[in-house]
Formats: sequence, structure tokens, C-alpha cells
Amino acid sequence: MINELISVIIPVYNNENYLDKCIESVVNQTYKNLEIILVDDGSTDNSPKLCDEWAKNDSRIKVIHKDNTGVSDSRNIALDIVKGDYITFVDSDDYVDNDYIESMLKAAEETESDIAVSGFYFDFTDGTSEELNSDYCIFNKNDLLKSYLMDLIRPEACAKLIKRSIIADIRFEINVHYAEDFLFNYNILKNASRLVNIGEPKYHYLQESGNSSTTALITSNRAESYKVFERVLKECSEFNELYSASVWRFTVAVFAILTRVMQDEEFLNEYFDDISNCIIKYRKDILINKYIRKKHKLAVLLLCFSKSLYIKVFKRMIG
Repeated sequence: MINELISVIIPVYNNENYLDKCIESVVNQTYKNLEIILVDDGSTDNSPKLCDEWAKNDSRIKVIHKDNTGVSDSRNIALDIVKGDYITFVDSDDYVDNDYIESMLKAAEETESDIAVSGFYFDFTDGTSEELNSDYCIFNKNDLLKSYLMDLIRPEACAKLIKRSIIADIRFEINVHYAEDFLFNYNILKNASRLVNIGEPKYHYLQESGNSSTTALITSNRAESYKVFERVLKECSEFNELYSASVWRFTVAVFAILTRVMQDEEFLNEYFDDISNCIIKYRKDILINKYIRKKHKLAVLLLCFSKSLYIKVFKRMIG
């Protein structure tokens, strides 16, 4: 009989409209040996009161109230005090299926995996939903990081059950405000020996709730995130196949950022040169990379030839 203590970390910031549903979905898990940590990040709505009321009714819940310092700091504060054998993160505007923890824990124990992951339901505020899932599979030590960089393993912190031992002293970087989950997972995967994907969606990820990073087409934090992907690329530069995968991830991610930047004149003026220069810096590695599609290689060549022409071509394509 599995009886591991599972720590559920829920950062909370001004989510009174969604919070009850989120906490209820965790409290009502089929797996009961839980430690639930609600970190109120200086909320100014009714969220702090709701957290305290839940704690009064369930001894497994601990509430931390603090000044507003962001989701990464909230998660880190919880990581510093957790006692669980495994840890999972749930955002306070999301919710999970009632067997979310049980199904991942069972898969992790059966396969002796350090991490178990589930698929997502993307639930939109207009009532529609999309399923994002992949087949049951196991990634071992020799292909874990490459698979992650090639986007075969999702970059979100949520929808994962992680052994506390492999997190160790790794924390979210509080000065990184976009792609912080990507960086955190990259760092813990270095310590992992095996990951299992349970092949079923169990996590409901709310989109466009007002606090979601998907709300705006582009933000300063999102524009700056190209630096995260360059940083990982640099770190992988000595590892052949891993470097090829990191160049692919850098190229796909940074061109996506550049595309968003170019659709806003203010961001175009502020960020286009820095981001395009970063791409051009790695042009040789991009052009010889076997994983990168022809369209991205042609885009690199056009950027190298003329940035102004690149902008004109882009605007004509979306116009």
C-alpha cells in the first residue's frame, strides 16, 4: 500500500472567483495523505479569507500570508518548508481531476520514476476546452534532457509529481518572470533518472483568466524571456546531441517571441534589435542543425541579409 506524503503547493493571488474550485479539487483527491500549502501572495481580494476558511475545515491545509513578491517566490517559500516525499504544483485558478495524484503516484512507484506527468485540459473562460495529451511513455536518464528540450515533455511546473529529493535546493528564479517553469524543470531534470508520462489528462489549466501569462499577446517579461533560452543553449554547448536539441528549442522559442514582438510597434522598437541580434549570433549553429525546419533557416538568412526587409516581409504576411 502506497502511503507517501504528497505536498501540494498552491500559490494564491487575487483568484477569489476560482479558488474554491481549485482547493476543493485537491481536498477531494482519492489519495488522502496530503500536505496542502496555500501561499497567499499579498492578495487584495477575498482570497486570504477563503484560504483561512479552508484551513479551519481541513487539518492538512497550511496557509502562509505574505507580501506580494510573485509566484516564483511563493513557490520557493513553500518548497523551503514542505515535508512530502513528492511535490506537485497547482495554480489557484486551475483545478485537477479527483485521481490526479493517485494516478501519477501509482505510475511513479510502479516504474521507479523520479517524476510523473499528466496531460492537460486547456479550459477557456468562454466555456470551451481543448485536450493536450500524449501517449504513455517512459524517459530514461540518457534521453531525459534531450526529450525535454525537444518539447516531448511539457515545460510547465504544474501537472507533474516530483520526488522532493531531486528538487533538493533547486528553486524558481525570482528575477525570471516568464519561462521560469521551463528553467526550473530543466534544472531538476538534471537530477532525475526516469520520468513517466501517464498518458492521461488530469490537470485543468485555465486560459485567459485575467492573471494568466496568455492574456496579452506580448509583455516585457515575455519579450525578455529569450535570454532564458540562450542561457540554456550556452550551458548545453559542450554536449553534442544535447546542444543540437538546445539550439532547436532556442530557435523555435525565440522566433515565437520575435513574432509577438513584431505585432506591437512599441515592443518592435524596444526589443527587435536585441532579439534578432541574438538569433543572428547563432546563425551557423541554426543553419546546420538537423532538427530545425527550413522556414526558420530561411528566416535566419533573411535577418542576416536585412532586418528592415525581414520586418517588411513579416508585416506583409500578417497584413
